[in-house]
Amino acid sequence: MRPGFYIGCLALLATGCRHTTTSYSQVAPPHSAVYATMQRQVTNARYAGEGDPSRRKLQEQVAANPANLDARLALASLYEKSGHPELALEHYRFARTQKPDSEELLLRSVKAYEDLDLASKGIEELNTFLATHKHPAAVVSKLGILLDQQGEHQQAEAMHRRAVSLSPADSRLRNNLGYCLILQKRYPEAGAALREAVRLSPWSATARNNLALALALDPNVKDKRDAIAHWSSTSSPAAAHNNMAAAYIEIKDYQAAREEIANALSYQKEYAPALRNLQLISELDRGSASAQVKPIESSWRRFWAGVKGRLVKTEEIPGKSRAVAAR
Repeated sequence: MRPGFYIGCLALLATGCRHTTTSYSQVAPPHSAVYATMQRQVTNARYAGEGDPSRRKLQEQVAANPANLDARLALASLYEKSGHPELALEHYRFARTQKPDSEELLLRSVKAYEDLDLASKGIEELNTFLATHKHPAAVVSKLGILLDQQGEHQQAEAMHRRAVSLSPADSRLRNNLGYCLILQKRYPEAGAALREAVRLSPWSATARNNLALALALDPNVKDKRDAIAHWSSTSSPAAAHNNMAAAYIEIKDYQAAREEIANALSYQKEYAPALRNLQLISELDRGSASAQVKPIESSWRRFWAGVKGRLVKTEEIPGKSRAVAAR
């Protein structure tokens, strides 16, 4: 499977199939190509606060007292939100000289590296931290996510499994493991990990979408109704059937894809993602851009079809609140 094709070209899932992460709360400036990249906006730092009184005030506080970490981190956060990860990173790196054991500052720094397209530098920072500190689940999991982004899925899997062992009740970590297994086309194993993620956090849209994807792509799962049900629980029936169509496109079952698009259009006649996928099928299969739409027979049947799609077979247990999406 090419996950980029499914998620990028088809652009279907409302909440996305992805990893999830969380924000947990004596590094010298680099002297390399990394430094040049970060300097894109640092050289113009004095302009970054113009027009924003709150930011200018924080800049003045930091200038007056460089050890004021509260002001420094608040300023870094403002830089991140305004699209200046280079400036944010400089403040995080300075803050880490004051608190080198802080997981939160490490993860904030790594996030800034990601925003700068310097994931490899983030991996280096995480490995350095793990070499000298205990292995907190959040840091280990973040390393797994970045390794997945670099295509190093076997190494990533080891990190995800370690993270799960460190915090077995965290559904997000099991979701990340499941997603990593999807990337390796190990769909039955992925399904098992993601079912556990959903059990731990029944309302996690990310885990449900990933579980639906694993079920949809698993050739051993002949009945795809569970996949559609999980997708329906996080979006509309039209979106759910369109997602199923995308999975069929991925495995080149164009006839089944047309049928699912027809189902999607039965719920929402002008559903744009389904129409785009129909056009894609016509290009891939060299056929006509049409599908036999089967209208829902009555308003009651439409209502009941939508309700059934949202009935999920999971154990109702206390779980964490809905996870925060990371990628």
